[in-house]
Amino acid sequence: MTDIVEDLRAQCLASHEMPARPDGPTEQELRVLERDPRWQAAAEIERLRGGPVGWQPMHTAPKDDVSWSESGASMPTAARSATG
Repeated sequence: MTDIVEDLRAQCLASHEMPARPDGPTEQELRVLERDPRWQAAAEIERLRGGPVGWQPMHTAPKDDVSWSESGASMPTAARSATG
């Protein structure tokens, strides 16, 4: 079974009648390929495979001051039923 990224790139190269080279496409070919959705999908898959290295918390995300168990407060009914 081939890797989805390799398959997408191979389909893209074939549809644009470009040869597959060990060192990758030329700059001119790359400008054409980067507009193709298959090439874009392959790049996005590779980016996502990199894991959470690029993840950054949102500075606008709500912050919790304390957890429910630390505060001594009881969890709201809706939250309790959602957690089991």
